Amino acid sequence: TIRLMTRLALQHGAVNLSQGFPNEPPPAEMAAHAAAALLAGSSADSARALAPKLKQLAEEARAACPTDLLNQYSFPAGLPSLRERVASAYAARMPPGLNAEDHVTVVLGATEGFAVCLRALCRPGDAVVFFQPFHELYPSQAAVFGLRPRAVTLREGPDGRWAFSPDELRAALSGARLLLVNTPHNPTGK
Repeated sequence: TIRLMTRLALQHGAVNLSQGFPNEPPPAEMAAHAAAALLAGSSADSARALAPKLKQLAEEARAACPTDLLNQYSFPAGLPSLRERVASAYAARMPPGLNAEDHVTVVLGATEGFAVCLRALCRPGDAVVFFQPFHELYPSQAAVFGLRPRAVTLREGPDGRWAFSPDELRAALSGARLLLVNTPHNPTGK
């Protein structure tokens, strides 16, 4: 895989032919429009008006440094320095022997994190249990990995609190591989 080959190439000081690395900055016009959208993002018109003013700056920056060191692919598991900081922050709460290289993955958001967990912890055919109402991502991601989704219904009681039937949960968990617990629960916020 790309991740393994990248790790091995770094470890042995080898040329990594498994992954391309951009070595030039993006076109000045594209950088100017991206910067304008960030700086004047109240409307597309305001961003378009600012872009030509930023293009000259982008061209000057490109002339000063023709090799782009910042706009590179990120490490698939997250920057090593970030994973080290995460491992250090959680060290007191984790079992001994866990390390950033083998046990910490940084993801871009909940969608990717959920997919990473399903892929790492489940095998095709496994049952995955989660509470409903649920985010539309849960059953669709389970299907992508060949998993069998099982939903347990949360019901709002007269006191405004959400609860599930212990019998329904017990039945859903029978033979299941994973129970997804999302707290606060999406979309109830409880």
